[in-house]
Amino acid sequence: MKNDKRTSYCAISTNRHARTSFAVQAGMVVGIVLLCALLLVFGVGKSRASVNVSLPVGPGSLNHPKGWCGQQGQPVCRSSPDWLSAASEQPGEIAHVITSSPEYAMLQKRAGYAMLDTPTLIHPLNAHTGISYYDLDHWVASARSTTGVRVGLFDFVYDSTAKRLRFASFGVITPGDARAHMAFPYVMGTQVLAKLQHQSGVHVMATSRPELVFFLIDPRYRNLNSHKYRWDGGGDSPMNPLWHVMGAAGSDYFVGLDLHTYTRSMVKPLIVR
Repeated sequence: MKNDKRTSYCAISTNRHARTSFAVQAGMVVGIVLLCALLLVFGVGKSRASVNVSLPVGPGSLNHPKGWCGQQGQPVCRSSPDWLSAASEQPGEIAHVITSSPEYAMLQKRAGYAMLDTPTLIHPLNAHTGISYYDLDHWVASARSTTGVRVGLFDFVYDSTAKRLRFASFGVITPGDARAHMAFPYVMGTQVLAKLQHQSGVHVMATSRPELVFFLIDPRYRNLNSHKYRWDGGGDSPMNPLWHVMGAAGSDYFVGLDLHTYTRSMVKPLIVR
């Protein structure tokens, strides 16, 4: 969320030919100073208020869908620290918890969804940031309308130890997006394995099972206009994850939702440690 800080400037000019008494001039100066102080206090207070209204949403690249709240020009997000218990890690149970949440009901009319696709589990790649959003698992599910068109993605933080979830964000999918006609995560793990097994120079462990991962990205790589620091391969948000596959001899491979392949040496510099 962009923090629009406003700074007020007050100019005090003097006129050599003014015949106003010293007392009047002093009074005017004091009045102007007080006015400046009030404007600055108001501006700082407004700036602080705008900082404290957002949900702990994972920041993503410029091409990420944005939610209904918390962004500039959008209503304030309702902070929900309450956790929702899950009886198991079965996707059906997770879907039941999500559709029973107050956020699901609150956004349904405006977003226009009627049902939820099967939730998918996303793991943090570097779970040592000290930020719960980036250190805990996530369940992400696409929501679709009665016509089958996907209108958004639900992102819920998942505490696997306590088996509980809490709402994190809702990303909008526009009708013109190609993924509006596909269920998240768009690419299956079996497709990823098949691609890597037939890719020259890639050696995948026979027992390897692809997992979806995300990480806290170095802010420099979020600038899609930069020629030196630029990353649009995915992984910087649970709603835009990478497939992680263990390779032979300690190597790792990452495959984006666009089926591009990356090595650990390519992904490691992106991660905040």
